[in-house]
Amino acid sequence: MKNILLKAFIFIMLSAITIICNAQVAWIQRPDIGDLTRDGAVGFAIGEKGYVLGGRCHEPGQFLNDTWEYDPQTGAWTQKADFQSQSRSGAIGFAIDGKGYFGLGYYSSNDIYYYLDDIWEYDPLTNQWTQKGLFPGGSRYAALGLATETKGYIVAGSDGSQGVKTFWEYHPDSDTWLQMPDYPGSAFVRLSGFAIGGNLYLGCGGNDSLNEFWQYNTLSETWTERTPIPVARFSAVGFSIGNTGYIGTGDAGLISKSTSDYSYNDFWAYNPGQDSWTEMVVLNSGSGRSGAIGFSIGQKGYIGTGTDYYTTWGMVNYYKDFWELDFSVGITDGPLSINNSGQLTVYPNPASGGYFNADIVLNGSVGLLSLISPNGVIVLEKQVECSSVVTIPVSHLPSGHYILRLNENGRMKAAAKITLQ
Repeated sequence: MKNILLKAFIFIMLSAITIICNAQVAWIQRPDIGDLTRDGAVGFAIGEKGYVLGGRCHEPGQFLNDTWEYDPQTGAWTQKADFQSQSRSGAIGFAIDGKGYFGLGYYSSNDIYYYLDDIWEYDPLTNQWTQKGLFPGGSRYAALGLATETKGYIVAGSDGSQGVKTFWEYHPDSDTWLQMPDYPGSAFVRLSGFAIGGNLYLGCGGNDSLNEFWQYNTLSETWTERTPIPVARFSAVGFSIGNTGYIGTGDAGLISKSTSDYSYNDFWAYNPGQDSWTEMVVLNSGSGRSGAIGFSIGQKGYIGTGTDYYTTWGMVNYYKDFWELDFSVGITDGPLSINNSGQLTVYPNPASGGYFNADIVLNGSVGLLSLISPNGVIVLEKQVECSSVVTIPVSHLPSGHYILRLNENGRMKAAAKITLQ
């Protein structure tokens, strides 16, 4: 009887470790956003809360005007005051100085499409919506909204008949817009991007998928072309954590029409200082998606909702799920063994001499060792033998807490936290 109880206890503990470790190196699923699937919604963060608004629900087929607030401390969604205007999809949104801004987009009725030019302000303290002045750039949908600490921006989009590349800057204190230099990229619609400091970074987009990428300096009011994202896409998600930007998921468009890969689940991290892209862990929701929402709160990124094109052109799934990216919790110092199938020991830890050793034990023949930065970026990958000691040079990497992950046949077998000094 004691042996049975002991085996049961060990099984439960190993299962718990598997959940924690996978959460550490991938995405953690959080509660769904309400009861309705949707795509083309808007997401942004105000302070320590996240917000999701509107979009189109394809079951039963309606445009939405609901507002949802996410509290990462409790992991709970709370429905707030409905948006007090026309329900819509393909809108823009951003947050400035404790308030959210939402507008533009489209809706349809009796197979006729209508495009909007209104802008609204949401105050989370009063839970109220206030209409602001109309957008001077005219009605449009599929534009991109971004914001720095004090100003908002709307770039590109379509009025339903043609695309535009105009670029506008919003001053919330005076409720005024200034037209800035046009976006120089090729795409008109479905761009993705993020803001870091006083710079905006944006690109991708189009109807056939593009991978170009641009920087806008809000101080000098100039555009500079940057290194393209390695995989072209449109309707992707973008957000920033600290000084790193992230773009992921999205639609492959016509470039993959002959294959089954219409939507992506990959994520890429952009380093502005090096003007470089690094592939990171994929969204492990089981499929790709486009038209999702994304935002960041503190050191965590979030993505949810959207659609997934698969197998046959035009067939889609719709989502209401919500995922959190967090590489700062869950793994303790030292070795972790998962289901007794692999073991990983790192030393010295902390690594202070510009290197550390990884002692690896696998049941199979070959494994893949990955070093993941505090921002979730894979900074090193190395193929390893089943039982070996590998020396990893790290003198070129900044200090911080990293994750060392050991995979075999595409599945994680062990992981450990390593501190670089």
